[in-house]
Amino acid sequence: MTSFTAFPVRLFDISHHQDDYDTVYKPVFKPMIEAGFMGVMIRVGWGLVIDRMFKYFWAQAKGRLERAPYWYLDYYSHKGSGLSAYDWGVEQAEQCWNALKGDPGEMPLVLDCEEFSGAWRITYLNRNDYRQVMKGFIDRWHQLTGSRPMIYNSPGFFWVFDDWVRELDLWVAWYNRSVTKERVIQYAREKGWKGRILFWQYTSDGDV
Repeated sequence: MTSFTAFPVRLFDISHHQDDYDTVYKPVFKPMIEAGFMGVMIRVGWGLVIDRMFKYFWAQAKGRLERAPYWYLDYYSHKGSGLSAYDWGVEQAEQCWNALKGDPGEMPLVLDCEEFSGAWRITYLNRNDYRQVMKGFIDRWHQLTGSRPMIYNSPGFFWVFDDWVRELDLWVAWYNRSVTKERVIQYAREKGWKGRILFWQYTSDGDV
C-alpha cells in the first residue's frame, strides 16, 4: 500500500465539508503540520458562492502551510438565466478573484473540473457548453492575473476538454493506492495530457 510518507511533496485539500455544522469545533492545521504535510488546497467556492469556511481556513493556514486556492467550475447553474456559457465562466473567474486579490496564496489557482451527479450529464453532443464555461473562466483569469490555472481532473474526463486545455498543468485525481506515480503519469499521457503533471491525488480521505 502506498503511504503518503513516500512522496516528496505532501498536500491535502479542504473545504466546508471538513467542518461539522453540528459542533462548535473548527478544524485546525496543527496535526497536519506535525505529520509533515507541506501545503493545503483550500476551496474558494463554486459558481458565485464563496465556501463558508474559505476565509477561516485561508487565514489559519497563512504562514504555516503553502496555500493553493481551488475553485469548482460550475458548468450548469446558468441554464435558463439567459447568460451564455462563456460569460458564466467569466463571472465565476471574477468572483474567485474578488475573494483572492488581496492575498492570492503561495501556489497557483487550481480549477476543479469534473462532472456533478446532480446536474446534466456531459456527452459528446453537449460538451461544447462545458468547454465554453471553462474557456470563459480561464480567459478571464488570465486577463486578471497574467496566469492560467492548474487543472484538477481524472484521466477518464480528459475527453471533455479542448486540446489547448491539455497543455496546462495538471493535478491528476486517480484514487488507486496500488499503482506507482510513474504509472499515473504514463496513464495520463496515454489519455492525452500534454502539459506538466505536478500532483497526484491518490485518495479521497485521510487520517492523521
